[in-house]
Amino acid sequence: DPAAVSAETAAFNAAMLANPRPPMDADAIAALRSGALGPKPPASPRAAWRTIRGPGGADLRVRVIAPDNPRGAYLHLHPGGLVFGSADGHDPMLEGIVAATGLAAVSVAYRLAPEHVWPAAWDDAEAAALWLAAHVQAEFGGDRLAIGGESAGATLAVPTLVRLRDRHGFTGFHAAALTYGNYDTT
Repeated sequence: DPAAVSAETAAFNAAMLANPRPPMDADAIAALRSGALGPKPPASPRAAWRTIRGPGGADLRVRVIAPDNPRGAYLHLHPGGLVFGSADGHDPMLEGIVAATGLAAVSVAYRLAPEHVWPAAWDDAEAAALWLAAHVQAEFGGDRLAIGGESAGATLAVPTLVRLRDRHGFTGFHAAALTYGNYDTT
């Protein structure tokens, strides 16, 4: 209902339609991925890359930042519109989460579009969540599980939880930290 849209939002939408951005081509995507938007935040000195079993047995990389005595793990899915971003681009924020919760942060290097089409990122997130559910006690000293992300990461977190429930009967994540995601892609 157009009457339900505020004047401010309607003006913003009109301005967006009046000034469309050109479509991004492979060169523009590569330039942005190379750091044209600025350098990554400083790396955590305790971050370590791990390789786990991904979809179909392929390798899937995760970045782990763990406290000395973790009591579980937080599965982080990075932002970037499913096209940009990286698992190693949020170390300072993840360090804060580790310090505040006592959970290890496990950030997924999911496959990015357009090289990897749907459902590649979804499959990678599901595989990482399943690995974490199976290994949280042995790897991270507890059974507490949380999942979350920002923007595209939050968008991936919700279907990951639904997939775990519907495909695997797993409902063991205790919390979800979802920041400005798109939860209905229909």
